[in-house]
Amino acid sequence: MKVMDVKREEKGQVVLHVVVEKPTINSSGMDMNAMAFGRVRVWRGGFVPQQPENEVDSLGRTLALVDEKGQAFKLSSVQSKPVDPEVGTTMEYTLTYQPPTGAPKPVKLTYIGQRLTTIDVPFVLKDVPLP
Repeated sequence: MKVMDVKREEKGQVVLHVVVEKPTINSSGMDMNAMAFGRVRVWRGGFVPQQPENEVDSLGRTLALVDEKGQAFKLSSVQSKPVDPEVGTTMEYTLTYQPPTGAPKPVKLTYIGQRLTTIDVPFVLKDVPLP
């Protein structure tokens, strides 16, 4: 993530221009672009497609702007465009945050993500009855 520009509007809103590069291969070696076609939920052995969420909700959980007390600013609007439309892993965002009433200046922008990992747990089976 690279912050390109930060400015404060007259009404107190904070506008950030950021570029975010998403990894294409996760830690387990799976190609995330191949998996990114849509979200589905497994329901009793079947797949139920989920409704796509809007960018404000999606990025609001991923990019958080907070003040010195850790109080989050509300993400009110998002403008996005791919930096390289053919690959689509690097995105350019213009984010508009609305500060809470009486909040001090923002001090930190955090990127919250998940990473898959494998944990090996050694064990030995003893005296297991066979069918």
